[in-house]
Order: sequence, then structure tokens, then C-alpha cells
Amino acid sequence: MCHALTNLVEKNNELLQRKLDEAQLIREFRLTTGELQQNINILAAVSTNFLSILFNVFSQTIPSHRSPISDCIKAFLSISTPEVQFCCFSAYHFQDINLTFTKVVELLQMNLKNPTKPEKSELPTLAQTAIDVANIMIPFLPSDVYEALWNLFVPLLKMKDDPNMQRRAYRSLAKLAEVEHGKQFLIGRLDQVCEILKYTETHSTSQKVLPPSFRL
Repeated sequence: MCHALTNLVEKNNELLQRKLDEAQLIREFRLTTGELQQNINILAAVSTNFLSILFNVFSQTIPSHRSPISDCIKAFLSISTPEVQFCCFSAYHFQDINLTFTKVVELLQMNLKNPTKPEKSELPTLAQTAIDVANIMIPFLPSDVYEALWNLFVPLLKMKDDPNMQRRAYRSLAKLAEVEHGKQFLIGRLDQVCEILKYTETHSTSQKVLPPSFRL
């Protein structure tokens, strides 16, 4: 199901981005530009509902099986931002992404203060899942939430007693560095990043090794 939904969003999005002429679209795909745009508009209109369901399924799925769900979440997020200029619902869904991110942050903070054990022992904690979801959302977030994101994961970088959360916080840094505006945001705080990384007592060597994408 996730593969089918991902393909539905990405295929319509891809064909619109290619800007083929009408004759070629009809000949090869039996669709017009108007129909493709309508498909994207319909999918964007229900993206919030789908994301809510996908986040719930994601939280109840063990990490090794989350990849298709993650891809589907990214597909719906990709048509829920202002970058999709042809989508008439873009402004509305931009606000939805902000609201969704705020709820994810609240869930993370709540479970950091009062940890909740998952129903299945092989599942990550809700706090770990919340930051996993936040990391998926990073490439689609507006730059005005980067400050909140920074304040969220900086304390986690120092959680030596919880290496799983610490590792996820480093992943947040790497994800933010992959986004152009995120990279500029981190460059403006490079001294603080270096300050965190140089303290060996706050993390193990393995957690200090960042992926190649973290090159500012």
C-alpha cells in the first residue's frame, strides 16, 4: 500500500515537473496537464490525513520495516510545501506542516520528561520515534522553525546515558546540513557545533563521527 501511494504521488509530480507538451502526455500517458494538476491538488488536499495515519503506522512498526512508510511520508510532504507551485492548496498545507512539526516536538518533549514504554519490546520509545519523524520532516520544513529544531536536538547531543537518542540527534544535524538553508543556519552556529563536538565526556567516539553530508 505504501509503495502504491508513493508511486501515485511521485509519478504525477514527476510528469508535471517534466513539463511535456499536451500531445506527448496524451500519447504516452493518456493524461493532460490539467488532469495531472488536478491529481496533485486532490492528493495535496488529503495529505494531512494521510500523514496522520502514516505517522501512527510508523510508530507501531519496527525500524527494519519502516523504509516504505518513510518514503510514503516524504512523498506526501513533497506536495505539501510551497515549492509545489502548481498546487492551489500549498499555503494551507504549509501551515499544516508547521502544526504537524509542533505536535511532533511536543510529543518528543513530553516523552523525554515522562518516558513511555512501547507496547512491543522491539519498538523504539515514543521519544525516539518522535525524533525519527522530525528527521524525516527536516528537508520539508520552513527555515523559520530551524531555531526551534536547534533548541530541540542540542540537549540530546549531550545525552551520553542514552546513546540511541544521542545518535538520532547527530542524525538531525546531518539532515539539516543536507538542506541549503539548513546548512547556512548551521554555519551561523558553527562555533556552538564545534563546542559540542569537542567535549569527549558528553559522548563516545562513535557518536562523534558524522556522515559525509555534514560538511559545512
